[in-house]
Amino acid sequence: MKKLLLFALASFSLAGSAQIETSLNWAGIGPTGGLNFFLDDSTDLVTIDCDYHTGYALFTDPKDSLLYGLFRGTGEAYGDNNLYRINPFNGEIELAIDFVGTEFTSATINTDGSTIYLINGGGVATLGDIIAYDVETGTETFLTSALGEEGESTYGMAYHPLDDQLYIYEGSEVGETRLQKIDVFVLSNEYGALIGFDGFITGAMWQGINYEFIVNTAYDCSFLKTVELTTNELEEFYNSCMPETSDLANIHTIYAEGDSVAICPETGDFTTIELMYDVNSFEWYKDGVLLTDETEATLTINEPGIYQAAMEIKTTTAMLFSQEITVYLDPTCTSSIDEQMNDMISVYPNPVQNTLTIAAETNIQSITINDLKGNVLYTNSQGNFSSTEIDFSDLKTGVYIVEVITDNGTCIKKIVK
Repeated sequence: MKKLLLFALASFSLAGSAQIETSLNWAGIGPTGGLNFFLDDSTDLVTIDCDYHTGYALFTDPKDSLLYGLFRGTGEAYGDNNLYRINPFNGEIELAIDFVGTEFTSATINTDGSTIYLINGGGVATLGDIIAYDVETGTETFLTSALGEEGESTYGMAYHPLDDQLYIYEGSEVGETRLQKIDVFVLSNEYGALIGFDGFITGAMWQGINYEFIVNTAYDCSFLKTVELTTNELEEFYNSCMPETSDLANIHTIYAEGDSVAICPETGDFTTIELMYDVNSFEWYKDGVLLTDETEATLTINEPGIYQAAMEIKTTTAMLFSQEITVYLDPTCTSSIDEQMNDMISVYPNPVQNTLTIAAETNIQSITINDLKGNVLYTNSQGNFSSTEIDFSDLKTGVYIVEVITDNGTCIKKIVK
């Protein structure tokens, strides 16, 4: 495949020369082909321009977390859009799929990265046709048509990672803006109007552990979200008047066992965090402090703390921070814990949803519940009881440490919600 240089120059919307930092792991593609990096605490962003005429879609390959970008190059004929693979940090772009004579206007990928879905927006193909492209064999198959009788345009499309369905936003400056859901297996279509919203939606993506659905418009700087798969609960999420953005994608930056990881150093049970991309420069942080001696792309962790990686965006001063990885000591591995006490105390259910029950065969003196950062969330030191129920309904999803002190010793258990 032919490798091309993606970025021709870097331009900033921020004044001054101080380092720009962002932890909102979004990238956007503009109608002029620029790649946008979003900041989560202001309406500013970093934009890196590239020599492409039109950008239509941007999505993440789940196999390796590189980006796919759907572009029409400068000088190329209308109706000749191609799919490129993008490393957002070192500026490399690689032609992945050469489409000829088809004006695809949106694209997305399924959960395992085996199938890419594309919508025809014109050219020699039928408007609204959805094509399934098999990545391994390179074959195209007609799936279904996305347009109903009132369809005007189809630019926003995202594959849902939980229910294996395509969600497509249709709309234009005139007419009704609609959400369409297509089951890719039985090819059933459902339509619904977006209540209270009339705009030219051009992009869509899922984000976060709750899979919030984010849609964006190209011309009025709007980003809206819904946490439910409904059409009448869209709300403004992020409003930034920026270079026009056609589509959005999450940038996955690091490999880790999870956002919270237990280790047991005394038994050699460590963990690692690894960069996903070959980047120009990067830094490792622990508890917000730069680890000056850590220069490898893989960080081995043998002590608790909150860890992050920061990666330079091209040759700019902008640093994109990864999510925080919390590493904590596994209380069940410490030699100070009496194994017999663990058998004498029951803590259930695990995982817990609303109510946690603690029952002991001996007298309980106190109970303490901490999160993985050491914050005390619950304490009961009244003593002289053998069982109790604790309300977990208001606590967030995550891992918690329950310490039970009895007349006969201490028991520590790890609870998941």
